[in-house]
Order: sequence, then structure tokens, then C-alpha cells
Amino acid sequence: MVASLLALGVMALGSAQGSSRNLDLPSPFGPESKVQIMENLDRLEIPKIAPKNPSWAYEWSASGFGRSRPGGIAGLRTVVYSQKPRGDHRLSVARLLMRLWEFNMNRFQTDNPSPCDGIVTVYLSFGGTAGGEQMFARDPQLLQRGGTNDKVNTIYIYDIDTFKDPVQMVREIAHEYGHATHATIGGRQYLTDIGGFKEPEQWAAGYLGERLFMRWLRDQLRDGKLTPEDTMGATLEQLDPWVKAYCDPLEDAVAKNGPDFAALRRDDAKGMDALIGLVLFMERFLSAPELRQTFYLNEQRRAFTLPAALLKTIEPKDSIAWTFPADWKGRTIWVPAGPFKAAGSTETKNDWAKVTVPEDGIVQLTKGK
Repeated sequence: MVASLLALGVMALGSAQGSSRNLDLPSPFGPESKVQIMENLDRLEIPKIAPKNPSWAYEWSASGFGRSRPGGIAGLRTVVYSQKPRGDHRLSVARLLMRLWEFNMNRFQTDNPSPCDGIVTVYLSFGGTAGGEQMFARDPQLLQRGGTNDKVNTIYIYDIDTFKDPVQMVREIAHEYGHATHATIGGRQYLTDIGGFKEPEQWAAGYLGERLFMRWLRDQLRDGKLTPEDTMGATLEQLDPWVKAYCDPLEDAVAKNGPDFAALRRDDAKGMDALIGLVLFMERFLSAPELRQTFYLNEQRRAFTLPAALLKTIEPKDSIAWTFPADWKGRTIWVPAGPFKAAGSTETKNDWAKVTVPEDGIVQLTKGK
């Protein structure tokens, strides 16, 4: 099945011929495998040309396939092109991207953006300044090979020979995949695309994506659901300090004090940190439909309007039971309340309520203040 899908999906991207290595990966989210990886072991018959730089040709590739629903056909989700036959990371990049794709599907109920046929294409490049870049573009090579859609969603990793530190490799891919899949295209918001910033970047999707993905990968390694093969060799002992340094403080600030409404109106790094902390905290207790609905209702796509979108998400409910992690028992935190009364709460502000997480980890809210 993988070979036939590759013939259908990748031939238009760069003609795959010869032998390959196939991997069928178990999913951390259920018994059915949703992810398949194919690495082409032979040189591409027709090199793939980079849309950004027509002088850059890529002769090696690996592809990732995913099932968007149980029992469905695994469709092409990513193609990773390389300019070198070995030591190029193409297999590990494809594998990591498919794990991140699973996260989007299971926690945000969203696939890769459809205007680009749901495919994220990665170019591992010799040239350029070390780092990464995500771009939506047009690829004339697709039309030359008989395709009907030349819109592409691309990630470039530059100066690939410097791409060596496992944690930074994962962070770079997670950051650019955040841009690639949390973006706004043609007026449609695909996930957490929130803008209006002047620094560190105009859009928050990259930094927000990397923090969410890195924490999720750390958690899956800790729980034995993934291995370092899924995280480009990064181990739990390597990822855990990164998450504790770059994710936990932002989340803790929101848990202890509620959203920083003043900071959410800022257009600098402090404003983006306030946004990231709020989303990291929201992701702890909201269901996948609630997360998706909150970002959908944030029509202005600004950080300072996100708390109101969260309240709109929960307002139609009659009661709420939010489950927090086991090690949060006894912590005093602030939770969104709106028209609800939180069990055990003695203080409210800005439609949030201060509570102590009970022994069972479940915070109960009922209608009526």
C-alpha cells in the first residue's frame, strides 16, 4: 500500500524509482498504526528542484503517510528531500514530522493545510545560513510533471552539515512545522495563527508550535510511547531540561496568576510569552474539540482576544469537569469560569476563579456565580 501511495503522490514531486525501506509505526494514541514512513534508497531519477532556488537540486527523499481516520488509507503528508545520500537526516526528519502530524490530529483535530494538498515538503540544503525557514510558494515542477496544483507548503533547513545537536534539530523542525500547519491561508485559520507582533516574529505559530510540540514529545518519551528514534535521537534526559526551561515557567505564571491581560496586548516578546503560557495552560485541561473551538472563535487572531474566545467556548455548557495532571494535586491555580461557579473557589477576577486542585485532580464548575 505504501509503495502505491508513493507512486501516486511523489511521482509528481520528483520521480521515485528503485529500492526503498518502509516503516510502519505504532501510534501513541491508539492500537492502530496511523503513520508510515518510506525512505528511497536510490537516487531520484529526476532531481527535485527547490522552488525558492532553482539552482538547488535534490536527489534523495523520504516520505511520510498518515491516516486521518481509523481504517482509512494512509495519505501522503510529508516529503523530505536531501542533497546527500547518507548522513542527511531525511528519514529522521520525516519520522519526526509524522509524529508532530499525529499531535495536530489528536490534540487539535486538524490536518496539514489543504490548499497545498495536505503535504508539507522539506528541503535539507547544503546552502544558506544555518537555520530554518517556512514558506508558502508555487512549484512549477509540479505542473511540468502533469500536476494540476502548484501550491506548496515548504520548509527549508539550511547548512545541513551544521544540523547536529538533537534537541536543537527537534526544536527547529517543530518551529517551522508550527508555521507550516498553524497558519492562515486564504483567510482560513488552520490552527493557532495569532499575529500582530513586532518581535520576535510577526506570527506566533512558530514559537507556539515548538513549545507545544517539544512538551508533547517529552511527555511521550517519559511515558514510553515514543523512543529517541522518533525525536531525531533526542532523549528524555535531553528534552526534559529544555521543556522545564522554556515551557514550564510560562505555563506556571498563568496557572498561578491567571492570564496577564496587560502583557497579552503587547506586541513584543513579553506579549508572545504571555500568549504561549496561556495556550500551554489551556492545553492541559481542554479537550481537543474545545481547543479547536477556542482558536476558531478567536476571529481577530490576536493574543488579547484569546481569553474571550475561551469563555465563548465554555459558556454553552451546563457543567464542566476539568482533569489536571496527577502531580498538580494540591496546587492553587486560576481557571476560566465565566458564568460558572468553581467548586471550592473563594476568589474570582476577570471571569477566572482561584481553586485548589483536589485529590482526584478534577476541578468541577457549575452554572451560577
